Amino acid sequence: MSLKGPDWARARLAGLVDEANALLAPWGDQADVLREAARFIAQRER
Repeated sequence: MSLKGPDWARARLAGLVDEANALLAPWGDQADVLREAARFIAQRER
């Protein structure tokens, strides 16, 4: 992160969460726990 900065890291994380959601789409509601875990990790402060 220090080389590219916090804004880059946040944007990258958002992209990874979007990618995870897309990859989990075929599993529908069965993957909700994984989606929520990714969202929680991305939104937590520390």
